[in-house]
Amino acid sequence: MSSFRISGGKQLKGEIVPQGAKNEALQVICACLLTKDKVTIHNVPAIRDVVKLMELLKAWVSESHHPAILPIRLRRKKLPGLP
Repeated sequence: MSSFRISGGKQLKGEIVPQGAKNEALQVICACLLTKDKVTIHNVPAIRDVVKLMELLKAWVSESHHPAILPIRLRRKKLPGLP
């Protein structure tokens, strides 16, 4: 299983191309909580797991929409302990 390892003190920036698989989409959506910037994700499957995750994230994101409307766009709210 591949993973993302993030060590503090370094700025993350760039683009990745998701495969469109459910498990990868869930990981990428969760990784978006690490930035306060607006994030746009393309090629996300509109399946129940993605819909449920987006519903759970409503408390933490200030801007989002139903994942059946692609691409997914979200922006994290200011959270305690995160820049």
